Amino acid sequence: MSAKRKTGEGALPKVSVVIPCYNAGEFLDETVASVLQQTYRNFEIIIVDDGSQDAGTRKLLDHYAREKTKVYRLKKNQGPSAARNFGIEKSTGKYILPLDADDKIAPAYLSKAVKILEKHPDVGIVYCRANFFGNREGEWILPEYSFPDILIDNMIFATAFFRKASWKKAGGFNPNMVHGMEDYDFWLGILEAERCRVHRINEVLFYYRINRDSRTVRLAEKDYNLQMFTQLFYNHVDLFLRDNNIQVLFKNRLALVNEINRLRRLLDSSLTLKIENQLDAHPRVKRYYQKFYRFLFWLYLSVKYRRWYRGQ
Repeated sequence: MSAKRKTGEGALPKVSVVIPCYNAGEFLDETVASVLQQTYRNFEIIIVDDGSQDAGTRKLLDHYAREKTKVYRLKKNQGPSAARNFGIEKSTGKYILPLDADDKIAPAYLSKAVKILEKHPDVGIVYCRANFFGNREGEWILPEYSFPDILIDNMIFATAFFRKASWKKAGGFNPNMVHGMEDYDFWLGILEAERCRVHRINEVLFYYRINRDSRTVRLAEKDYNLQMFTQLFYNHVDLFLRDNNIQVLFKNRLALVNEINRLRRLLDSSLTLKIENQLDAHPRVKRYYQKFYRFLFWLYLSVKYRRWYRGQ
């Protein structure tokens, strides 16, 4: 029996792993190797060089010959959204997995995700648990997906599976998310277009590299750019206002709001400042703190938008 028959490669749907690469040649081989080690064999790797300026990366990609791998070059840097869209447009797979050029996936990720997507057509996004590696190690603690909680805080990282058909329905990754959060925006686009379910595999199958140039680190330093949160809201205003989603979130957090207001009244400004200065040492607390104020921001935008809409 042929190897193809044994693995079922001809019968199983193809997965397209799309890897945007901008000056990341140092890590690219490690990333590609993690894909080539997959137990699920019907996949293709599409590398999109997003106008790299690093001589080492450009030289590496000039003659990059790896199994199941194609390389495309963009003449100038256009950002992750454009690079992912370009790669997905070139892809031939039923399912898409974006993967940054310095991250890794476990050997069983494709197999486990495809099994879920094939068995459950109503599931539109599949992701997993994740670990950090590099300059920081340990589990990436994210709350499990729930709706409408995702309207306040993204709990799905970029390296999650979706159907190419869903990408088309959602309009692809939005290039107006110029300062990050393009994956968050895209997940909301799929949820808005399809009202699908989201499934998290309760197993660590993704590894996110932390280094001083990591986009997540840079975004954290900017405290989640306010401009992008505003853009996110206006990109998906119908989703935020649909089915009283904001009101549901408000009711769920009313007790939290009251408790925080009570505590703030008990604290003088100097003590509040000391607490805020300690947040960096406690990432989980900081995330919760940011999440609360983000919710108030969404609430403000929704009220403002409703007033504007009614005045038209």
